[in-house]
Amino acid sequence: MPERARLQPLRKRRFAAEGLTLQKIFAAVLLGATLGLLASVVRVASQSRVKGAPEPSRSEAITAWQTSQQANLLSDEKHRRELAEQARRQILLESTRLKNDLQHAEAVADAAQHDREAAMAQASQAQNHLDQLSSTVQQLVQRNEQAAKVSLSSDFQEAQAAKLEAQEATKQAHTVTTRVKFGLSSRHDRHSIIHPSSERDASNPKLAGLLRKVAIDQEVLVAICTKEMGPPGGMLSLWGQAVQQAGIDNAIVAALDPDCLRVAEHLRMPAFQPSLQGGAFGATAKFQALSQRDSDVEAASDGFTNATAYGQVKQDEDNKSAPGNPTLKAEMMGLSPGLFFVRPTRASLDLVDLITSRLLARPSANPNKMFNEAILMPTSTQHISPGVHARVLDYMDFINSGTLFSRVKGNPLLETHPPIMIHLSCHADKLPRMHAIINHYINHDSNALSEFS
Repeated sequence: MPERARLQPLRKRRFAAEGLTLQKIFAAVLLGATLGLLASVVRVASQSRVKGAPEPSRSEAITAWQTSQQANLLSDEKHRRELAEQARRQILLESTRLKNDLQHAEAVADAAQHDREAAMAQASQAQNHLDQLSSTVQQLVQRNEQAAKVSLSSDFQEAQAAKLEAQEATKQAHTVTTRVKFGLSSRHDRHSIIHPSSERDASNPKLAGLLRKVAIDQEVLVAICTKEMGPPGGMLSLWGQAVQQAGIDNAIVAALDPDCLRVAEHLRMPAFQPSLQGGAFGATAKFQALSQRDSDVEAASDGFTNATAYGQVKQDEDNKSAPGNPTLKAEMMGLSPGLFFVRPTRASLDLVDLITSRLLARPSANPNKMFNEAILMPTSTQHISPGVHARVLDYMDFINSGTLFSRVKGNPLLETHPPIMIHLSCHADKLPRMHAIINHYINHDSNALSEFS
């Protein structure tokens, strides 16, 4: 017991020393682990520094930030400039469009003003025409009232005629009133004058200028010459000399052949070479489209008496009708396409266009027949009439060569009557007869016609 008691403190001290040693060992191990961990952290940090970029300083970071801000500002400034340029271009395009719209609006306004002035002028002309027609209606009504007081016979017929004239005048007045109301111009009437205009002049300015230069009182005498008339000393030369000797200053030569053009220039006569399409009628259409006189169609006749020249209606000789109901027929000699006058109307233009188109379709057709069919034949299932108002010229003033040499020659009374025009339409030997006619009527040779029958 005493020994055990003695040894217990020693054991306690040994165990205490051993406990302290374990604590030191544990602390050392813990310290070693901590140092190892720190070493690993330091090594990893070192490796990351080696692999990545070096950590910038504060001044470098500020400089980098300022550079980034400047780059952003430059980018924003560039963007703003691009937006401003786009806006400027858009404004320029919009201003150009507005300028064009303004110019177009001004042009439309000018055209509307011009149309309004033209419409007012036409309305004024139509109103004047209406006033004239109203006056005519009043006069005819007065005549009708006076004629109504007369009984039977010719006075009654005259009253009926006056009544019909009054009705026709009233109808025309109504037509003019309608045109004024709806703004229609006189061009809608196929028999009214087609007045000269810059639009028609523009279609053929050379001919328009020639007509305006040569025309007297807006009238010209046109000679349409073919190749056989052109040789020097031929019919064109003789005709031109006669025209100049007669003092006719408004004559024009429509030369269908270059020789005719040269002869006309040699005679110092105004000349024009139209297109050969449609022949003489094609040339007539060009002059007519620019003509300025008020008349439809006036043509010389191939007739030699009142009945043959102006026509007559008589009973058919082979009549097989019942008694009291005779069959009638109309007869007259043809109109001459070699001597006629047309006024500038829609109807006469339609006539010339119809004949020209038919001659172009059938070049071998007879122009004389085409001319008479177009004027004289009424509309039917086989023919559409252009509806011209035709007049036959006085056959003793506008005389054909057949009437001259068969009826006038040798008649002292008729030989003293000077015709206005002579048309050599009935004889083949035209040139010697032209010489004889000039000698008779211009040189006063009373025997000049005697050698011809």
